[in-house]
Amino acid sequence: MVESAQLLVTGELELVLSGGAGLLVYRGRNYEAWTLRLPDDILVVSGIDGEISVFRNQL
Repeated sequence: MVESAQLLVTGELELVLSGGAGLLVYRGRNYEAWTLRLPDDILVVSGIDGEISVFRNQL
């Protein structure tokens, strides 16, 4: 279970998991390294070299 997610200024995604575990997801230099889907149809995408894009469903 993910307890929290933090986007670092360098483009990495840091996840804190239940039970005290953690995960650091590195940014990509030549590809989209990760995506994070949030409630309310919000999608956060790691772009090239740490660039971050946020997409919101506009219904």
